[in-house]
Amino acid sequence: MENEADFPACANTVTSIHPANIGLPHAPAQVNLGYNIKETALLLAADVDLNPSPMELDAILATIRSSEANILNEMRLIRTEMSEIKHDVNKLKEENTALRGEIRTLNTKCENTGSRINAIERSISDGQDLTENMRLDIEIICRINMTNMMIALNPFKIILNL
Repeated sequence: MENEADFPACANTVTSIHPANIGLPHAPAQVNLGYNIKETALLLAADVDLNPSPMELDAILATIRSSEANILNEMRLIRTEMSEIKHDVNKLKEENTALRGEIRTLNTKCENTGSRINAIERSISDGQDLTENMRLDIEIICRINMTNMMIALNPFKIILNL
């Protein structure tokens, strides 16, 4: 037995509800529709509708269609953006390949320039060495010439220099 404390949302006081099943009048006794008097009474008392009306279904269907259309539009936009991104990536790959070729060319030129600079530095160093040697040779020649001239001019100088 149930009392009103079991149904706090019900405005009317209910002292007891007996579950019972309703059968078809002309059907055999074994056939039972499965209606529960308690649930039926509560539904009728609260005016609860088990099935939404067609207007509500149409509104729900319209909302679903609208959402579906929005999702499809967003998917189309995403596809378009993806194809644009793929196109941009392919262009960047082409530019990157071209830049890599130019960088390789520049690296080769830098290596060649470095070896040329080393060769030029060696040539300059060799030239400086030659210049120094030539200067020393010229000084020696000048001293020899000066000595020879002094000898030729003053034969007694040889004796004095010794």
